[in-house]
Amino acid sequence: RYFGALLGILVTAVGTVGNIMTLLAFATDKKIRTRFNLLILNLTLADLCYCTFLQPVTVDTFIHFTWRQGDLMCRVFGLFLFVANSVSIFNLVLIAMSRYILISDPKRFDRVYSRYTMPLFMLGPWALGFSLFGPLWNIYVFLPPVCTCSFHRSRGRPYTSILMFLMFGLGLSSIGIFYFLINRKVKAASKALEEYRIKSQTQPNKNKRRKSQIVTVMAELSQTDSGVDSAVSQSASESQNTQEFNTDDETGSGPQAPESKGSDKVNAYQSRKNHNNEFKRVTRMCFAM
Repeated sequence: RYFGALLGILVTAVGTVGNIMTLLAFATDKKIRTRFNLLILNLTLADLCYCTFLQPVTVDTFIHFTWRQGDLMCRVFGLFLFVANSVSIFNLVLIAMSRYILISDPKRFDRVYSRYTMPLFMLGPWALGFSLFGPLWNIYVFLPPVCTCSFHRSRGRPYTSILMFLMFGLGLSSIGIFYFLINRKVKAASKALEEYRIKSQTQPNKNKRRKSQIVTVMAELSQTDSGVDSAVSQSASESQNTQEFNTDDETGSGPQAPESKGSDKVNAYQSRKNHNNEFKRVTRMCFAM
């Protein structure tokens, strides 16, 4: 039990300091006050509630192996414990969904996460958490096997069983699904950039329109209020430098190399060699979103 208490103290200290630093950064730095980061802020508030107020009570319970605050506080603790956990899960789902929308359709991101809908995304998880776990108020009791206040294991069924399945089953699995879709988008974007780079080496004059489309997409991503301007601009500048280097080689502005049949093989080898770097660059950009 003392080992568990030490872990609880560590969680309290690290979680409280880390979440307070996040709040201070959001309050002092105007650059990170974006609509997307409001979801991070909401997640921070839920974690701060758990680490600062709920975890110390759990530590006290672990040390004494009993609940010392009375039945009313046991119900309050149990309610806020599950509400804080549910709000964290809801916010993680919203964050994963917003990242997928931002990568797949930046214009839709501005429509879905507008200044009119953000209050709903901020207050919705808390309202949903209290509405789901509030009806269990009368069955929050102290459970000695887990040394905490929670809902009664048998009196709340089948509602509690369905609720846990929806929360941890569908909730956490949806997070994985969104990040799986993000990974697919990243791979597709990397493949498209690689194909464009190869074609631009052989047919530079026929790919100006596609290049302008890529620049347009980069501009749309940088203009969205998502807090990923630096990642997009860095990737755009790297891609532009790569294209300029390739254009110089093709137009002859750089050192002239004698034409040979092996030049195509050399270009193909260089393309394969640079493919991993291109994919890593796009991956960093997309997952930064």
